[in-house]
Amino acid sequence: MRLALILGSLATIFGGIGYAAHLEHRRDLPAQYRELNAAYFGGSLPPATVVYADDLPENTLADTYLDGESFIVEVRPGVNVDVLRHEGCHVATWPEGIEHGPEFQRCMERFR
Repeated sequence: MRLALILGSLATIFGGIGYAAHLEHRRDLPAQYRELNAAYFGGSLPPATVVYADDLPENTLADTYLDGESFIVEVRPGVNVDVLRHEGCHVATWPEGIEHGPEFQRCMERFR
């Protein structure tokens, strides 16, 4: 009984720490897109709304789409933010980049 109480307490503590770190990480996503734009695209990417999306399909880490004239980038929570490089290439090569064609592949080479 005592061991169960100790283990339960530790799980609560570490779960809270992990959740707090996750929230801290979520706050930085739009800034990371701007930093990626400056560092790898010379600031040429258009502004985008970059958000976390809990409802992406199971095998989807991120999704980029054009909503009218504005790009929306949705990222699964907990995914390494390096996925923004991939999504940045979607924005940079739109609409060809939707299908990961030759322009998209050339864009991705800058990260190798």
